[in-house]
This record gives sequence, structure tokens and C-alpha cells, in this order.
Amino acid sequence: VLMVLISGFKMNAEQLAYPYWGISVAWTPQMVSFGFAGLSIAFLITSFGLIGPMTKRFGEEKTLAFASTVDVIALCGFLLSSSSAYAWAWLFLLSVSSPMWGTVLISVLARHAPEGMQGAVQGLATSTQLAGRIFGTLLAGVVLERFGYFGVYALMTALVLLIVFQAFRFVVAEAGPAVKKQSTGES
Repeated sequence: VLMVLISGFKMNAEQLAYPYWGISVAWTPQMVSFGFAGLSIAFLITSFGLIGPMTKRFGEEKTLAFASTVDVIALCGFLLSSSSAYAWAWLFLLSVSSPMWGTVLISVLARHAPEGMQGAVQGLATSTQLAGRIFGTLLAGVVLERFGYFGVYALMTALVLLIVFQAFRFVVAEAGPAVKKQSTGES
């Protein structure tokens, strides 16, 4: 539930903080708008073109771990960039990684739920993500007012690191049955 709450929070906090970050690296309002358009296009390409092949090739848990790790790297780029020299690279990484781990997350959670609880987990996850979006906007607004965009990106980075940690726990948990089968000689 916390992972999905973080997902919803990040989604709205990112949209709130991004224009302020753009202004801090001397982007014009037009460039910020182009950035939003690029984010949207990359979200669509990721959602409808990349997630399926990634999960088929690597599995959902590894896709979640990879995408959330790339998201943290992109968020750190936003934190460390004080000019627009690498801005488009961070924006591209963020716009591919965020929807990838955000989409795969609910499926992974449902698969790791106790037997017979998958539907309840998915329903709770959807409600929690919406709550995270509301809470995300409110909390990000307070953080933005007190600490600027840097504070919002630092908070998002710390929270997505929790996703990375749990994602790797899922990878290890998923590998457990395969390792056990190999050691016992089962196929």
C-alpha cells in the first residue's frame, strides 16, 4: 500500500515541481511546455510500446527494479542539474522510467499478495494511488513553498528509493522458487 501511495504522490508532486525546476535552469515557459509535451509522448510510448516487451523479456519484478532505479537516477539528475545542459536527458529518463514502474507495480503487488487476495489488493491499490495523488499535491505544495523545487525532488528521490529497495526484495523473492527448483533438480 505504501508503494502505491508513493506512486500516486510522485505522479502529482512531479507535475507540480517540474515547472519550477524548469524556471531554475532558465527555461522559458515555452520550453517547459515542450517538456510537458515530451513527457506525455514518452509516457504513451512507454505505456503502449515498452512495458510489454520489457516484462516479457525480464519479468515484472526485474522491470520494476530497473525502472525505479532509473527513476532515482533521473531524479538525482534533476537535483544536481543547475543548468539546462542535461535537462532533456533527465526529462527523457524520467518520462520513460516513471510510467514503467508505476504501471508494473500494481501487477507485481497483486502477484505477491496472499492467495485469494489479489483482487482486494488491486482495489486497495487503485484507491490508495488516488489518495496519494491528492496527498501528493498537498504535501508537494507545502514542501515547494518551504524548500522550493529542490525539496520536492529530494522527497521524491527518497520515497522512490523505498520503491527500489522493495522492488529488489521482490526480485529476490521471485528468484527463490527458481533457485530452489534448480538445486533440487526439478524442471
